[in-house]
Amino acid sequence: MRISSLFLAGGLTLASVTATADLPDKDKLGALRSALQTKMGEYKLLQNRAGRCLDAPPDTANNNGGRVILWDCHNGNFQRWKYENGKLINSSGKCLDVVAPELHKNGGHVQLWDCNGGPTQQWQFENGRLRSAGGKCLDIPAPNPNWNVNGASLQIWDCLNSDNQKFEHKVWWGK
Repeated sequence: MRISSLFLAGGLTLASVTATADLPDKDKLGALRSALQTKMGEYKLLQNRAGRCLDAPPDTANNNGGRVILWDCHNGNFQRWKYENGKLINSSGKCLDVVAPELHKNGGHVQLWDCNGGPTQQWQFENGRLRSAGGKCLDIPAPNPNWNVNGASLQIWDCLNSDNQKFEHKVWWGK
């Protein structure tokens, strides 16, 4: 750090402070990012191709049957999900769940439920999609023109190679 002073007429002093620091190189930044990802824990965002995240509205996030919707990513508590033993667990401790009688049906509803490890709570990441134990993929209903808006609901549907079924489990780095 360097401090220099400039004395002006009338006894006024103008001071400036300059600080310099060594910045890490690209390899150090990459290692730092990796360490941060590990340190941030297992809870990450589930973000769709258009940049919105799976979210559990706070009014239902702690309840069985709680809604799961899309919302602008903001890294709030109810947007963070841990993938563990085939289950997606929200930071509220509830699991992403398909309503049991709808596990094998197009349009099956997705909700939050106490984690029990049953087939309605088993998910696999496969080619950017989340496949349920019933063989259907997590889906944002389309061709609804509002398929990617805040508050859009989720369902399961035949697995397709379309953007409304693509999700990434990632650490939040801001916009």
